[in-house]
Amino acid sequence: MKDPNGFITPTLLFITVVLAGLIAGFILSRVFSKGRSSAGSGEARLLEERLLKADQGLAQFSRQLELQSSELKAAQQQAQQASEQGRSAAPNWRA
Repeated sequence: MKDPNGFITPTLLFITVVLAGLIAGFILSRVFSKGRSSAGSGEARLLEERLLKADQGLAQFSRQLELQSSELKAAQQQAQQASEQGRSAAPNWRA
């Protein structure tokens, strides 16, 4: 393992450096992935809140549209009834 001068052989040095690099890479990836996932979860929560607000706004718009549609139908029915009453009450000049 050591050469006569007391130094570590190049193969053992290479293996030691590679293992140290793998351990350091693993630790750093765990540290930085946690920071990224918490930021991602905050962004996901923000997007969920915006989606909920959009859904609520869409539901409110839908209710208003249905209300206006029913009011329009009622007004059309009243106008049709008034038109029919006007025709029946008007004298027939052609006869």
